[in-house]
Amino acid sequence: MRSKRFYKFLVLILALFIIGGCTLKDKPPTVIIISPTNGSTVSGVVEIIVEATDDRSILKVDFYIDGIIVGEDTQLPYKYSWDTAKVSDGEHSVLAKAYDNGGNIGSASITVIVKNLVPGILKWYFETNGSIYSSPAIGKDGTIYINSNDRVIYAINPDGSLKWKFETEYGPHSFISSPAIGEDGCIYTGSTDYYVYAITPYGSFKWKYKTENFVESSPAIGLDGTIYVGGIDGYLYAINSEGKLRWRYYFGNPISSSPAIDWDGTIYVGCEDGYLYAIDSDGFFKWKYEIYGKVSSSPAIGPDRTIYIGSEDGYLYAIDFNGTLKWKFNLNSRVKYSSPIIDSEGTIYIGCEDGYLYAVNPDGSLKWKFQTDGYIWSTPAIGLDGMIYVGSSSGYLYAINPDGTLSWRYYCSPYGLDSSPVIAPDGTIYVGSVDGYLYAITLTSKGLANSPWPKFRHDNQNTGRVK
Repeated sequence: MRSKRFYKFLVLILALFIIGGCTLKDKPPTVIIISPTNGSTVSGVVEIIVEATDDRSILKVDFYIDGIIVGEDTQLPYKYSWDTAKVSDGEHSVLAKAYDNGGNIGSASITVIVKNLVPGILKWYFETNGSIYSSPAIGKDGTIYINSNDRVIYAINPDGSLKWKFETEYGPHSFISSPAIGEDGCIYTGSTDYYVYAITPYGSFKWKYKTENFVESSPAIGLDGTIYVGGIDGYLYAINSEGKLRWRYYFGNPISSSPAIDWDGTIYVGCEDGYLYAIDSDGFFKWKYEIYGKVSSSPAIGPDRTIYIGSEDGYLYAIDFNGTLKWKFNLNSRVKYSSPIIDSEGTIYIGCEDGYLYAVNPDGSLKWKFQTDGYIWSTPAIGLDGMIYVGSSSGYLYAINPDGTLSWRYYCSPYGLDSSPVIAPDGTIYVGSVDGYLYAITLTSKGLANSPWPKFRHDNQNTGRVK
C-alpha cells in the first residue's frame, strides 16, 4: 500500500516538473528598451538599444515607430538607428518585439518627444541686386517668388537655389508691389515701369498691361482669375487672365493700398484721398467711408465681413460690409504700409511707425502692445502655433507669443525689414530685407494659422481674397 502511495507521489512530482519545465520554456522573451528612456526628448539620429533575454535563443528583435515596423536586428546588442528628422516634432511611440525559436514573442514600448526644430536659426539667404520691399509668395510646389528693386522677379527653390529670374522694363525703385500666384501657377505683379506683368510658372513672359503711372499696389486675384490692382494714376484696374482690360474705376487720387476681395466679389481698397472704397466685381461703385488720413495700409476681411484697415491718421478702423463704422482704435501713431491681420479668435494685429505691434480685441479694445526697436512697415504673419512674426526697421524679425511677450528675435540686416513675412508648411519663414537679401529662417510652426486673415494678402499665394 505504501509503495502505491509512494509511486503516486513520484508521478505527481514528475508531472509538476514536466509542467513547470514546459511553462518555463513557453515563457515569452523579456524585453527592456535601455535607450532612449521613456518620456525623454530626442533629436537627430537616435540609437534605440534593446535588451532581450529568454531561456531559448532570440531569433530577432523588430523595431516599430508609431506602430509601423522600421527595422530589425538579429545580433547582440539589439540596436536600430532612428532618424527623427523624418517625423514631425512631438510625441511618438517606440516599440520593440523580440521573437524566440519557440515562437514566443515579448515586447516593450516607450513614448518619446521629438524636438528637432530650433526656431530662429538661419537656413539660408539669397542675394538679389536691389532692395526688397515686396513680400514673398509661395507656390504649391514650394517655389518662393520675390520682387527686387533690381527690376527682377526671382523664383527660388526651397533649398535657396535660383530656379529662374525674369527682368522687367526699366523703372526707378522698380518693385514695391508683391507677386500674386494664380490657380494656373502664373505670377502677377505691378511695377514702377507702369506695367502689370504676367509670368508663367517657368519664368517666361505671358503678357503685360500698361497703366498710366507707377503700380505700387499688389494684385488681388478673383475666383474667376481676374486681376485687380490699384495704380498711382488713381485707377483700380480689373484685368482678365489673358491681359485684357475688363474695366477700370477712377478714384482721382493715387492708390498704393492693395485690394482685398470679399466672398461676394466686392473689392475693398484704400486710397490716398483718405477713403476706403467698395467696388463690385463689375466695376460699379458701392460705397466709400471717409477715414481722414492717407491710406497705404491694405484691408483685411473678418469672418463676419468686417473690414479692418489702418490709416496715417493713427487709427485702426473696423467698418461693416455696408460701409458703416463699427469702431476705431487710437494707435497714437500713423500706419504706413503695415496692414491688419486676424487670428482665429478675432484678434487684430497691426504695426505702427512708433515701433509698436498692437493686438486689438474684436470689440476694439486693446489686448496688448509690443515695442520693437524701429518703425514697422512690415505686416505681421501668424503661425499655426499662434506665434506672431513681424519685421521692423531695426533689422530684426520678431517672434511674439500670443500673450504679447517676446519668444525670440533674429537679426537679419542693419538696413531693416520692410517686407512682410510668409510662412511655409515645412516650418520656414521667408522675409526680404532692404539689404537685398531674402532670408529663410527656421520656425516651430508648420505653416500659417487657420484664421480669417493670417498674413499680408491673406494667403501664401498672396491672392488677397477670402477663400
